[in-house]
Amino acid sequence: MVLLFCSTSLADVKDTAKQWFVFMIKAKPPYVMDTRIKPDDDIKIGVDCSRYGYLVFHWSGLPVRRVTAREMALGFGNWVGRDITLDDADECDIVWWTWKDKPDRPFGHVGYILALPNGLLGVTHASSVRGHIVHEEMKGALIRDVVKTKRLKYFER
Repeated sequence: MVLLFCSTSLADVKDTAKQWFVFMIKAKPPYVMDTRIKPDDDIKIGVDCSRYGYLVFHWSGLPVRRVTAREMALGFGNWVGRDITLDDADECDIVWWTWKDKPDRPFGHVGYILALPNGLLGVTHASSVRGHIVHEEMKGALIRDVVKTKRLKYFER
């Protein structure tokens, strides 16, 4: 199956990315952390947290490359932008966590800001605990363990 959401300008890219996030949330591909999966392999094989973002932003027309969550945080693979506070976060901004129980994995997980239907601050990410992509409220450990929030240069106003 091939789906296309066409972006004609960078102003449209954010809306296109949001459509792809919704598509992926509904598709619920399994969580698979496997570096042997090629960036453009079928989503039915599975996604991890960084491949999820790569696919959405790549399909939206952004010139990003498939890298790890930590490399994304450091700006490798064209994941460049500016650090922002979580209070200033908007849809399609990126958030990283270093889980308190895994301090040896800085920037070990990445997710993407996407408002919930009720308007609350939400995040979508590939969850190893739940085994698939989720969209949930930013609360508990999702707030406590945030170490970085970034707005990609493509979404600067």
